[in-house]
Amino acid sequence: MFKKIIFCFCLLFFPVFLFAQTGAGVLRDYVGVIHQSYHPDVVGFMNKLKDLAKKRGRTEVVSNIEAFLKGGFGSGFVYVDSAGNNYILTNYHVITKAYTISIEFEKQDGTKISFTGLNVIAADENTDIALLAFPPGERPFKTGLPLASRLVEEGEDVYSAGFPGLGANPVWQFGRGIVSNARVVIPPTEEDNREYGPWVQHTAQVDAGNSGGPLLVMEEGQSIAYSVVGINTASGVNRQAANYAIPINTALDFISLSLKDKDSGEQRRKLEEKVREFVEGLSANKAVYPHIARYLSNECVASNAEFAISEVEDSANYGIQNTIFNQSVFTAIDYSVGWLIESEFRKINNTGAMHPSVGTITGNADGTWTVPIVFPNNREVNTIWVSEYGMWRLKSSGSVTGNSAAMDKKIKERKTEKNLRTDYTFALSAGYAYLGLGESDPRGSALDVSMEFGDVFTYGVHLFFQGSDFGIAEGKFGYTGAIRINKVALMPFGNVGFGLSWHEKDYEYSYSGLKEEKFGISDISTGLSFQGGIKVTTSYVPGLFLKTAYQFNYYRGDFFGRNVPLKDVTHSVIIGVGYLF
Repeated sequence: MFKKIIFCFCLLFFPVFLFAQTGAGVLRDYVGVIHQSYHPDVVGFMNKLKDLAKKRGRTEVVSNIEAFLKGGFGSGFVYVDSAGNNYILTNYHVITKAYTISIEFEKQDGTKISFTGLNVIAADENTDIALLAFPPGERPFKTGLPLASRLVEEGEDVYSAGFPGLGANPVWQFGRGIVSNARVVIPPTEEDNREYGPWVQHTAQVDAGNSGGPLLVMEEGQSIAYSVVGINTASGVNRQAANYAIPINTALDFISLSLKDKDSGEQRRKLEEKVREFVEGLSANKAVYPHIARYLSNECVASNAEFAISEVEDSANYGIQNTIFNQSVFTAIDYSVGWLIESEFRKINNTGAMHPSVGTITGNADGTWTVPIVFPNNREVNTIWVSEYGMWRLKSSGSVTGNSAAMDKKIKERKTEKNLRTDYTFALSAGYAYLGLGESDPRGSALDVSMEFGDVFTYGVHLFFQGSDFGIAEGKFGYTGAIRINKVALMPFGNVGFGLSWHEKDYEYSYSGLKEEKFGISDISTGLSFQGGIKVTTSYVPGLFLKTAYQFNYYRGDFFGRNVPLKDVTHSVIIGVGYLF
């Protein structure tokens, strides 16, 4: 009897199962993989990082960068309006960093068809929806997936379709679940002050790569057995089968607004609203570079990426570096450019928390808008805003421009600045010195050796050496400045030393009843020295320097208790070469 019940159950549901599978197969014709490539400046920068990682033997970093350079992917589906125009619906976050966009459809038999050169008609960060269009004149689809005219209810069966990643490759996935919450709102958190929703929470499979794919319900009596009731956008962390989709009514409103002709007044109002949000976020009593990063245009990020990363590495404190570099690749780049802009704002503001206002907004001939950001001290920074994917984005801010040539110049200047080494912890030099103890007893040539520690205020050891004939060893304290002129730095310095001198010298003595004799005797003296000179270094050979100096030595002592006073006054000229560590 139990076997008969199971058999009847299978017969009862077999037609529905067969019908669902047939419809799911048709879905492949309308749900595709969206591929994006990145801005050439970002690709060039990442290739530099890859080459550096190779030289250092960081194979895992090389693999990650190579995977990144293949481009991101997500899901999207075909929408055809009443006039027959072809579009692709997907998530904003799927295409947010795209330089070029394509979509690929894979049929059940494994054949694939691709369409390149998709254009972003409109996108909305808040709702996370993007509408893409095929190149002008291209209408490869007569119909698309039908969009439902109703909202789903809790407990209703729903289906997900898309191309989540299996490793680094997108693979078709069709899933089934129920609606567990027909209208859920994700509240703000400390890390993200935005509110998300209302969304549809459901249990159909959604994995990384499903983003932008449709959430469907079954519809009988039409060629495609499903209608779209949402766009899958997220999956809950530390939740079991908690997946989220943008409801169809939100998508329909977005499509209607996106395809509607927009007047300049409406564009201006949207710009003012975006700028107001941007400026309000700058007033937070904390680091605001994550906030700034949300408003950056792709062009701004791409052209500033290399310079911004190097600035964070060289100038940001450890906490900021740790926060930025623990993010994903793209987020780290965005944050770095945001930090660069914040740093300039704070230098101009000269206080802790910033409370700027907006100056007079003016339009430019190229369609961009100039927006002055005015700080409480009445100093201001001009920002340029551009429409990107139908949204206003920050193209440039003060010296942080979206001009690649200008950034290349900054990068070269930064490289020169780093190579022109004037900051150091240890310096070692050796060279030639000419010594003289007055006109009656010139010392001649000697070896000069110097070791010093510090940077501006220095201390170290200095040595003149003529073998066993003569030498001076002393400790010294001093000051070194730096005057940077393009690729050359002049480093004037002055030192005061205290130490010992020694030398061998013949003296004549006559004893009663004996003839005069000559003999050698060692003399050790103590004294002071005063040295002044200049070091010269260039960016061509970082750390290497030439130096020239004059030193005046004053040493005085007796011959080991003999009543033979000695006064040494040495004028020295030094020429040497050294290295800054």
